[in-house]
Amino acid sequence: MRQELIDECLERIWVLAEAGPLSPDALLARHPHFLTEENLQVLRELGLVDLSPGQVRLTSMGRTKAREIVRSHRLAERLLVDVLGMDDRRIEEEACTFEHNLTPGIVDSICTLLGHPRFCPHQQPIPDGECCRRELDSVAALVTALSALRVGETATVAYLNSTNFPRIKKLYAFGIVPGVTVELLQRSPAYVLKVEETQVALESCLAADIFVRRCPSGR
Repeated sequence: MRQELIDECLERIWVLAEAGPLSPDALLARHPHFLTEENLQVLRELGLVDLSPGQVRLTSMGRTKAREIVRSHRLAERLLVDVLGMDDRRIEEEACTFEHNLTPGIVDSICTLLGHPRFCPHQQPIPDGECCRRELDSVAALVTALSALRVGETATVAYLNSTNFPRIKKLYAFGIVPGVTVELLQRSPAYVLKVEETQVALESCLAADIFVRRCPSGR
């Protein structure tokens, strides 16, 4: 069983397990070409999964490995969208290629570069790493929280970091969408942004959902 196939199987088990307990039948139904009975047995023999009656679970070693793969994949998606501006429809395939070729050190550097994002472009959680816990600053963050801007500084909205659809919908209604340029006019008592020719006042909870790329000029 090739290492890439092992990685793909572990990643798919992790992703499906995020929704709740897994049965062998559910795995086989969702991914019949990857998670075959034969492949599950190989993963069990490698000590990566437990196959108890009616349930499939990652072992401690399997969880560690799957966590690394999912972290690499979702950070690769953020890099492709936030930095390279790649179309959302293309990122899945490209991220799959990235995830198998990134060393842990490179993954941590990408994470730091992006400002330790919590969610991928599809709003799935990105497992944190040592760099997140230590808050490494060896690479200046390219993508940062709106709150890190100085008053008068301009930036481009990179992404909206929330799983709360009503809040996302409200920000979109204000014209605050990925790619738009904003200027921070005020922090208190509310955040005030200039969005194109309009001034928008935001509560702190809404402002906290906005992550931006600083403009090269800074102002």
